Amino acid sequence: MSQPTFFLIDGHALAYRAYFGMKARRFQTRQGIPTGAIMGFTRILFELIRRENPHYLVVCFDTKDPTHRHEAFEEYKGHRKPAPDDLVVQFPYIEQMVKALGIPIYRQSGYEADDLMGSLACKASQKNYTVRILTGDRDLFQLIDDQIRILIPSRDASGYDSFGAEEVQAKYGYTPQQVVDFKALAGDSSDNIPGVKGIGEKSALTLLAEHHTLEGIYKVLDESPEQIPSKWVNKLLEGRESAFLSQKLATIVTDMPVEMDPDSAKLGEANVPELLELMQTLELNRLQKELPTVLKNFEQGDVEVEHLDTLTQAQVLSPQATVVSDEAALAKLVQALEQYPFAFDTETTGLDALNTDLVGLSFAHLDAEGKEQAYYVPTGHRLITDLEYVIEPDVALAALKPVLENPEIAKCAHNAKFDCNVLSQYGVQVKGLIDDTMILDYILYPESQHGLKEMALSHLNLEMQPISELIGTGRKKITMDQVSVEAAAPYAAADAVATLRLQKHLRKALAEPDHAQLKTLYETIEMPVMEVLCALEQAGILLDTEFLSVLSVDLEQQLAGIESRVVEMAGESFNLNSPQQLSKILFENLKLPTQGIKKNKTGAYSTDIKTLEKLSAFHPLLDEILAHRQLAKLKSTYVDAMPQLINPRTHRLHTTFNQTVVATGRLSSTDPNLQNIPIRTELGRQMRKAFIAKPEHVLVSCDYSQVELRLLAHFSEDPAFMQAFRDNLDIHTQTAKDIFDLPTLDDVTPEMRRIAKTTNFGIVYGQTAFGLSRTLNITNGEAKTIIDRFKREYPGVDRYMDQTLVQAREKGYVETLFQRRRTFDNINNPNRALREFSERAAVNAPIQGSASDLIKLAMIRIQQWIAQEKLPFKMLLQVHDELVFEMPEHQVNDYLPEIIRQMEQVYTLSVPLRVDAHFGKNWMEAK
Repeated sequence: MSQPTFFLIDGHALAYRAYFGMKARRFQTRQGIPTGAIMGFTRILFELIRRENPHYLVVCFDTKDPTHRHEAFEEYKGHRKPAPDDLVVQFPYIEQMVKALGIPIYRQSGYEADDLMGSLACKASQKNYTVRILTGDRDLFQLIDDQIRILIPSRDASGYDSFGAEEVQAKYGYTPQQVVDFKALAGDSSDNIPGVKGIGEKSALTLLAEHHTLEGIYKVLDESPEQIPSKWVNKLLEGRESAFLSQKLATIVTDMPVEMDPDSAKLGEANVPELLELMQTLELNRLQKELPTVLKNFEQGDVEVEHLDTLTQAQVLSPQATVVSDEAALAKLVQALEQYPFAFDTETTGLDALNTDLVGLSFAHLDAEGKEQAYYVPTGHRLITDLEYVIEPDVALAALKPVLENPEIAKCAHNAKFDCNVLSQYGVQVKGLIDDTMILDYILYPESQHGLKEMALSHLNLEMQPISELIGTGRKKITMDQVSVEAAAPYAAADAVATLRLQKHLRKALAEPDHAQLKTLYETIEMPVMEVLCALEQAGILLDTEFLSVLSVDLEQQLAGIESRVVEMAGESFNLNSPQQLSKILFENLKLPTQGIKKNKTGAYSTDIKTLEKLSAFHPLLDEILAHRQLAKLKSTYVDAMPQLINPRTHRLHTTFNQTVVATGRLSSTDPNLQNIPIRTELGRQMRKAFIAKPEHVLVSCDYSQVELRLLAHFSEDPAFMQAFRDNLDIHTQTAKDIFDLPTLDDVTPEMRRIAKTTNFGIVYGQTAFGLSRTLNITNGEAKTIIDRFKREYPGVDRYMDQTLVQAREKGYVETLFQRRRTFDNINNPNRALREFSERAAVNAPIQGSASDLIKLAMIRIQQWIAQEKLPFKMLLQVHDELVFEMPEHQVNDYLPEIIRQMEQVYTLSVPLRVDAHFGKNWMEAK
């Protein structure tokens, strides 16, 4: 009979690993609760239960209290940054998940989770249990023996690797028994364990390989110092006290007074209703579907698990689709679409809407009896066996164009902008779009994911076929035109059917009395601006590729010059783009301080931007490397990449505007990301020179001046703040004069203005004294003094912030000028981290959201004016608070004053809106 297995989980370490593994994917609920760490943690937990079928399982967490290590060394973990806010808010949910699964939680004041796990592991081992510890912390390698192994999760929280003595020795070069002594010599920056100054990891491994233990090293040092290489002797002698202190700090306690109760740790009965409620609250739909499989490893009744199957089983959406394969069937489809509102979708060979081929169109509608009807029109399938079913795009669209362009025929789509742009290549300009389900979802639930398949699952409990099942992944991936009509038809029809059902579901939600203002926002701003964005994307902008080519060569030369200077400073040649080689130069060759510097997965000290900026005061080489990084990034991301993005059909660059990404309502853009082109550096300005007007035209830039601060003045009704804008003063200079109590504006220095500007924008974003101190590189006390002076001079601003938080606490949401709503479920949460995370976002949301609403409204009105009057110019770009137009040079004075007027009068605030306008042959001249 095999030994029972006792599993210990390092709660905090696993949560941190899950958080950083899932961070880039920005998982969160519709109410704005971040869920990446919860999802990753639970996924690993489920994987462990399924794979290992553990007999016993407990989770250990740290406490916030100081431990015995802090008593021995006050600076223990002193440089560790506080956990990110959006991780802290997830810890209570993680604990709730663990408890709902019936898994006991251990924590004890004065000790770390490592000590609990060490003590419990040893007790379990003594009872002849096989022990497995799941953690992201390699410190626990010291516990490994014949019965104890350590499991380290993968970086993406998709699985884990098992380590015994052999695996540790092979990968890290030391034995489990040497882990503590290795840290005693080399130190550990993550825990701020000092080690021996001047002894790095390689040196520590060499010493331990020769003398085995810390005590052995110092015994040889005392008795036969000639056996120790001379370069290490003085360092070891001077660092003796630090070495043995570090050894003590790194040693895990294994004899804590903690009771191990195997019965309570058995995988018994989970609280299924609580699990379901929690997963539904956190919108963990896919994990919820895994519950029946996971709970089979519990002592759970079969009836309950069967019941759970019915609760978690999603319905697979696979509609019967009529394949429209000849002109007679096409005419019949057109007749149906003329009678009933419908949903439609396009299938294409690629995701670049303005440079792709149409493969097919799908449609769905309800007939006179209320039954769903779905159709697929194949237009571009290339398999020989499918050619008899294919209707050429020109033929199909000639028949469908009158329906698609008829504004009186109601239609909807999901991510309609993509479909409209695809069809625009074939001369079809879609009209009559009453709904875009992606935008509908965004208006109602701005924090959630708005993909069609995710929405179908979360709103309708419908499972949709993933595209990868049709076209594959990786090198074997094909394009949609190589998929058979038989396989493509139900897949494409499902998109149209899901859109049709979601439209009904979301329209019902939008019709609720509490959502009346959201309905107005959706119908008067968000849907109209989607059509404007279609026009902008289709217009595109010209690039001066010759200029970019010259700039690329110039940057290459600048980079080569930096590399030459860096090699000279470093004293040896190395690859600046290699983090490992750079780490060696900085921390081994140049001996830069490592205190508070993290290590990466290879064990080398980090060389990320924050680390380099932190170290820049210690050596001039750091400034050169930072400059190299900036130039290299701009060169690769923009200068070299943008010419590759030019559309071969239009010879213009067509960025994609994202309408449903930023919860505050802000637009973003991709391919290229125009929002991230720097405007405060000379190189950033030079890059704007590459965006040019066509012959005999100019680019016109119209930029709202300090719109967020003007909105702050409007919302706060602070007399002094409003008066500064009414008098057309520079608000940052005025703020500096007020908070530094200066006689006149002329007494304000550039540094004072910089501090005032940082403070002004910090207030908008709910920044605390701690945050301001870090931004300005001043003490917390100095930052608090500045904020207190600001509040004294502008009491209305402080009052507005308090009132905003009161509204958020009472209603659970805040609103913009146009009633765009952002909900905060945790605004009253007793957990401080959860609450403060929501408070900061609540203060900023009305201001940033209102700014986005204003410029969207301006875009709509200006585009309508252009279309109605058939004016000879186009709107090309929207970037932050700026609109860019391409206009005949000789007509600028005819149209620019009206553009400015419309932007400034788009809404009446208590302070004037102001627009800065310039024009030139390129975007740099227009700024």
